[in-house]
Amino acid sequence: MSLTKAQGHIRRLLALLFNRKSVEPTKEALLTAICIGSRPLVEFILSLFYEFPGEERSGACDLCGRSARCLTNSVILLDTYRAISSAPFLWLACSDPLLAALNLAVDLEVCEEMEKEHKVAYGELRRNVAEFALRIVEQCWNMNEIDTLLSYKEGATLADDELRFPRITLALQAHMKSFLASIGVQTAMEGQWHGMWMSYGKSACQDFSRHLRHIVFYPFLATIHAFSAGKYIKTFKYPLARYMSRLASYISFLIVLICIRCFGREGEQASERALLDSGEFSFLKTASL
Repeated sequence: MSLTKAQGHIRRLLALLFNRKSVEPTKEALLTAICIGSRPLVEFILSLFYEFPGEERSGACDLCGRSARCLTNSVILLDTYRAISSAPFLWLACSDPLLAALNLAVDLEVCEEMEKEHKVAYGELRRNVAEFALRIVEQCWNMNEIDTLLSYKEGATLADDELRFPRITLALQAHMKSFLASIGVQTAMEGQWHGMWMSYGKSACQDFSRHLRHIVFYPFLATIHAFSAGKYIKTFKYPLARYMSRLASYISFLIVLICIRCFGREGEQASERALLDSGEFSFLKTASL
């Protein structure tokens, strides 16, 4: 049944193609070819529209020419990104494969938003680049290699140049979730967060002494640290210690503010009563006059 139907489509298609008196049979032939599902046949019938240059969107007008050029450029751009997104190209043709992958991920994300016709293809390329960056981190043998890999400053902005791991910022900008969630990168960030307090959370007594120094004695330590320019108090270099001290200062500020608001109400009410009494006295004096 399907073979008979296909033969009927072909006979109908041939009759339409031989009838070249107007553009309408060619349009019907195009629809028939689309129903058959033969791409070469569709391309051939589209080329026949050049015989009717006066027809709107016949393939010979300026609009079709611009559309064809745009489609061609879009395909060329996709093929170019497909070539430079391959793992062999990133490994062999780039002096810094990780930086190339991070920058390429940003470009592919922009193309994914702009090129709606090839959005799925660009999304697949971006996932491949993210997997390539993840494989680079997984090739490291120890944490020293990971620290060296993340501390390269090439490609970082001037504001991020002083950071310990500038490549982390680049990965955040490129939305490389799989790269950032890898065990090696997370361990490196944990080490940077703790500083020299690598045993934090393992000894209750040692943690209590650290909390005591940076929460209770924070005003004294901060004063010594400020006047000595960081010469005597080294723990303020650790992000975790700075976080504890700043949190303690903020909580202290809130407590002082609440105390001022609570205990200052009596004075405010007394001043309000004094103002009311003086206003009533002035009103009575004016009325008596």
